[in-house]
Amino acid sequence: MLRRAVIRAGPLTQAAVCYVDKLARTVKDEDRTLDQTDTNVALDLLSGKANGSSASSELRVTVPITAEMAREPAMDANIKRLLTGPDGSVVGYDARRYKPPTWMTELVKARNPRRTFPGCRRKAHGSDLDHTIPHENGGPTSPHNLGPLCRHHHRLKQTAAWPRRLHQHPGGRFTWTSPTNRVYHTSPEPR
Repeated sequence: MLRRAVIRAGPLTQAAVCYVDKLARTVKDEDRTLDQTDTNVALDLLSGKANGSSASSELRVTVPITAEMAREPAMDANIKRLLTGPDGSVVGYDARRYKPPTWMTELVKARNPRRTFPGCRRKAHGSDLDHTIPHENGGPTSPHNLGPLCRHHHRLKQTAAWPRRLHQHPGGRFTWTSPTNRVYHTSPEPR
């Protein structure tokens, strides 16, 4: 099945499949099918293991399947859901996951290059990304619910004195209300 999907992609991909298949046929493994061995060889080549490299890589595979086909392997899987448009481009990310993906972290820190706690104007680089609405209370992992905070202010925000005293507005603007009910507004610096 993998081979058929890859072959449809074009002549260059066909050559890669033929190369992987040729290497897989040299592997002696009676416990695996040729397709399983093809997959192992392809992963070894992509990860650099085939030539002794320690390079890391990530392989994302998009396969159209029915719900019934997905149920069995998904029972024990760590699923990361990407929402795609008809052309295959990513249009959304599973916001139920706690840790934001790298692209989202970069986007939030580009939007807010400084930390968002009132008076803490250090650079966002190396800061925590805080869920404005806490994740455990249903706050999504999305740019409109994340902001950079230093570890000290992140922990302070989570204490009993600060709950529900932070609101995030479009464009990375925040309104903080202190335990003494003083209101602070923070905005990203103009570029």
